[in-house]
Parts: sequence; C-alpha cells; structure tokens
Amino acid sequence: MFKKIKGVLIFIVVFFLVVYCYIQMKTIFDSAITTEATNIYNAQIKNVTECYIFRNETVINADVDGVFNYLVGEGDKLSHNQEIAEVYSSKQDLEINDRINELNERITVLDNSSIKKRYLKTSISKLDSEIGEYLSLFHSCEANGDYSLAVQNRNDFLTLLNKRSLVVSSEEGYDELKKALESEKNLLNSSLSNPTSKVKAPASGHFYSNVDGYENLFTVDAISSLTVDSFYDLIENSVPEDTTHTVGKLVTDFEWYTLCTVNKEDSVFYNSGEYYKLSYPYSGDVAINSLLESKISQSDRDEVILVFRTNVIPKDFNFIRRQSVQIIREEHTGLKISKESLRIVDGYEGVYILLENVIRFKRCDIICENEDYYIVSTSDPLKNDETVEYGYLQMYDVVIVRGKELFDGKMVG
Repeated sequence: MFKKIKGVLIFIVVFFLVVYCYIQMKTIFDSAITTEATNIYNAQIKNVTECYIFRNETVINADVDGVFNYLVGEGDKLSHNQEIAEVYSSKQDLEINDRINELNERITVLDNSSIKKRYLKTSISKLDSEIGEYLSLFHSCEANGDYSLAVQNRNDFLTLLNKRSLVVSSEEGYDELKKALESEKNLLNSSLSNPTSKVKAPASGHFYSNVDGYENLFTVDAISSLTVDSFYDLIENSVPEDTTHTVGKLVTDFEWYTLCTVNKEDSVFYNSGEYYKLSYPYSGDVAINSLLESKISQSDRDEVILVFRTNVIPKDFNFIRRQSVQIIREEHTGLKISKESLRIVDGYEGVYILLENVIRFKRCDIICENEDYYIVSTSDPLKNDETVEYGYLQMYDVVIVRGKELFDGKMVG
C-alpha cells in the first residue's frame, strides 16, 4: 500500500515538474524577439526593358574591294580628311599588318610599364586596387556576354600587371623583350606590300567600325513621324543595307536617343520634359541622365514608346543598336525596415526598438514600399518638440522585427 502511494506521489511530482518546465520554456520562446539595426539605404524603382539606339550616322564606304587595316580606334575623334583605314588586296598582307599592329601595341604597353627606382614596394596595394577594378569590369563584361569594354581596357590592365611585376622584382623595364619585338616588326615591315587604297573621313566626327546596316533607318529624323505601329514595323521588318564595302560610320552629332517601350500602366509614372537615369548593362551599368522628350502611344495598343534624349557619351560606351536598359523612375534614400516590424500604436505608424533592455515605440514616415521592406524618412519632424508623444526612428536604432506581447516601456532580459 505504501509503495503504491509513494509511486503516485512520485508521478504527481514528476508531472508538475514537466508542466512547470513546459510553461517556463514556452514563456522564454514566446518572449524571444528578433532585431535588426537600421541604416541608410538607397532604393530604386525601375523598369527593365529593351531599347533601341537612334542617332545620325554617316556610313563610310571604300571605293575598292579588299581587306581593311584600321588606323584609328573605336570612338576616336576624327578631323576632316583624316585617314581612317588602309585597303589591302590580300588577306596575307592584312595578317602581316595585324601582326605589326599587335607588336606596336605590345611595345607601347612595355614602354608604359617602365617604372622608376623610387617606385616603392608599398605602392603594391594601390596597384592591386586598380587591378581589382579592372577584374570587376571584366567579370561584368563576361556576365553581360559583351567583351568590347574588356578588349578596349586590356592594354591598361596589362600595363598594371607589368608594373606590379617590376615592383616585386625591383627591375626597371623590359628592354630585352622590347628589342626582340622591334626586330620582328622590322622584318615584317620589309615583306609588307603597299595598300591599294586609303579611306579618309568625309567630315569631322567620332568613328565607329561596327556597322549593322540600319544606320540610315534608325535616324533622329525618323523619330518625329514614329507611331507605335511603325516603330514595331521598323524593328521587326526592316532589311539592313549591304555592308560589304563599308569601313565604318561617322557620328557628327552629339545628341542621341534611346527608345524603349513600357505598358500604359507603367507609362503614367513618366512625365515628358523631366530627366530620368538610364542604366545600360552592356556598358558596365553606366547611368546617364536623359531627358524624356516625348511619349508615343496609340489608343489600340497597350505599348507606349518612351523617347529619351541625351548628349552625354561616356568613355567606351557600347552603342549596339538593340540592348537592354534599366529606366530608373524613382530613387529614395532613407532607413530600411522589414515589413514585419511595422506596427500601429495610438494611431501612429512605427516600430518597436530595443533601447538597452527596454522596449520603446518610435514613429516613422513611409516614403517608399517594396515587396519585403519599407523605406522611411530619416528626418525627425518632432526634433524640436519634446512634448509630443513618441519620437521618430533614427539611424542605428535596433528595430524589433518579431516578438510577442510588445509594448512601450516593457523590460526584457
């Protein structure tokens, strides 16, 4: 009998211990909170779409058949009658000339790579930083599938690598290698035939060798008569001109246009006469401030054509006719908070923050909304009025994202 009573008592004690532990653990977990520190954040609202480049371009043709040896680079500013290219009758001559040009490039890189003895080894960190910037550019080119920027910057990159090598080895230059390259160049020059013709610039302007056959179709004058229907007819059904004898093109006008489409619902966010930033992924995401000159629409179509104009030509910009673009219609800078953290107390929108071990409520003004977060103002309209209840959220406040039974003044911990 005594053993049964003892067993029952032990069961009751164990039961109450289990219940007590459960209640304590539940209280701990129920009172657990998740926090995040606020910081300044820049949010962009943008449309990602395809665009087409319109500008006035003069096509330059050669008067004889052959292969071209270019004497100028992409985007170079040319004067009237400046020589653009030499025309060779055979591919072999061009290959010899290409090798000579390659040797000249390598010699130039080596000349630029030479350093003085006072170039300290402590400068390696600066060189590494510059090398890292070029590597980031090359990774961006690879991600976009466009390597023109990488090719244009390769010599500067090689120069930095050579300089770093010299700093580490305490050498001054590459004299022996230069002598070998000069010797090969002289030998090739002696076997090179003269060009059959030379091509000169018909006017002053910027030269580009890439020709797509649409230079006389995607013109500035064509924009004035565009409708949505004719725009789609232009980009879908136009036949490019023959470019067999084309050496390149000359751009004489600094103003150029970006035309892209958005749906009518998004088009209301854009106002003609205002400036917007356009970011071009094919050119390393360079952002160009452009004027929205007009919006072209039709009652029977959902597409609206946005016509942006600019005269800014960034270095090494890729003017490929059709490319992707990001139209940044709004930019907001403020404090970023999770949507889960927003609460309403006494009719005010705000968040709970953790101030040491005390929970406090702070108000906030929402200026931008994303799918997962809000951007709230960094200004404090109550700064000079301490009599008003609740202050405003500030940078570095520790915001409570999740938690139960929260109220202003509650002690935690």
